Amino acid sequence: MFTNWDVLIFILFFNSFNFQSDSYLNESFEEGIDYSLWKNQKGIVDETTIVDTLAFVGSKSLRIVHSFDSTSRSERNELVLRDGPLKKIRHGEHHWFRVAYYIPVSWEFEKSPKMGEIVSQWHHGLAHKFGGPSPMAIIIDRDHWKVKSSFGDPHSKGNFEKSLVKTNKNVLEDELLVEKGKWNVWLIHSYWSNSAEGLIEGWLNGEKVFIKKGPNCYANIDLYWKIGIYKPAWYKNRRTTSTLKREIFIDGLVHAKDSINLFK
Repeated sequence: MFTNWDVLIFILFFNSFNFQSDSYLNESFEEGIDYSLWKNQKGIVDETTIVDTLAFVGSKSLRIVHSFDSTSRSERNELVLRDGPLKKIRHGEHHWFRVAYYIPVSWEFEKSPKMGEIVSQWHHGLAHKFGGPSPMAIIIDRDHWKVKSSFGDPHSKGNFEKSLVKTNKNVLEDELLVEKGKWNVWLIHSYWSNSAEGLIEGWLNGEKVFIKKGPNCYANIDLYWKIGIYKPAWYKNRRTTSTLKREIFIDGLVHAKDSINLFK
């Protein structure tokens, strides 16, 4: 399906791209968590720490622990950029994102669908007010990955009409297994648009795994990026799951401009 040229593109990006000078965001948590930059949305029993025992870039990584808590909503432990120029992701521009996830060997896969964990969200800018699905999400669904895409024009009348949202529950054409005990590295290229010119494509561990052309976000609503663990099944204790605790490590975050010299 994908050519050697696709793999070469990823290698050139991964090895040659100047992350520091040509990025909106370059975060490997070597100096800890900068809470003037990040906001942590988490439950009262969750943990967000930096460890020096595991790293994808440098010598440290972000450790996210999300635990079930029957006394609260307890559905997320996520980091999101605070309001400012780094947070807003605009339509009609090319964006590149990289994120590495380490799934511990102790991770117990859920046995049923709809119990999974969203580990990255490209959410819409009115989510805090109206809710609704994120335009794009990377999900651990049992023992495999899913990438969900939602789009439409739900805000045309001033509210957020969820009935006007269209969703592709998984844009991946092949089943991709989650590999425990190693880094799973996602690279995403996006051109956000609610029209036919939209594009999202992704690589996992250097292999191109999907391309989706056409609408990929909501009309006239900017996006922002979230990382961590969001487990909808734990929202208000509405579903029983096979585990009460999730732990994941995250490193090597990059949000890059469209001016990368990828083909040179």
